[in-house]
Amino acid sequence: MVRINLLPAEILERRRWERYYPWVFLVGGVLLVVLLATWGFQQLLIAQANAELQQTKQNVTNLQAQAEAFKVFELKETELTQRAQVASSARVAEINMGVLAEEISLVLPEEMWAEKLVLNELTGAQLTAWTPDTVVGKYTPGTQVTSLQNGYKSIAAMLVRLNSLDSLFDVWLAKAETASYQFDVESGQKQAIRLESTAKISTATPAPPSASSGQ
Repeated sequence: MVRINLLPAEILERRRWERYYPWVFLVGGVLLVVLLATWGFQQLLIAQANAELQQTKQNVTNLQAQAEAFKVFELKETELTQRAQVASSARVAEINMGVLAEEISLVLPEEMWAEKLVLNELTGAQLTAWTPDTVVGKYTPGTQVTSLQNGYKSIAAMLVRLNSLDSLFDVWLAKAETASYQFDVESGQKQAIRLESTAKISTATPAPPSASSGQ
């Protein structure tokens, strides 16, 4: 039996392709799902990357803040170190006023005595003292009267001795005047010289002696 198809060729061709339409839709749907899944996965990766980036930026900001805080501490530590060095230098250069007063009293001529001694690192040393004028008798119970040297010679000796002290410089005689002084009960008032001397106190630390190389 012979089958004769009287449909036009175009219709036959269309029907033949229509059989593939479900497969085309299926493949297209699968591709669309794959594309959507890929796009969604990429968006997820981008979101995670953005979150990590934001976290990294936040960490950087925190680290910068901590670095600034540490920098402040370092500056304060440096400042404290400098202050400690200055204080240490000041302690090294500090003058022991008690020792200086003792040194001054020791270098005064024997016939001279101090009435007042003021020591200050800023204002310096201010000495008020007395010394017998010309030849004055010095009375000591049980001994004979001895003669003392001229008063101005004693003042000159005092200035030289004070200037020889390492802790003093610019030693000056500010005032010297003749006045009466009660030496003791028996000798009564005698002529003496009341003097005022000033000097500056050196706070410089002496340099350590250089080591000599031995042969």
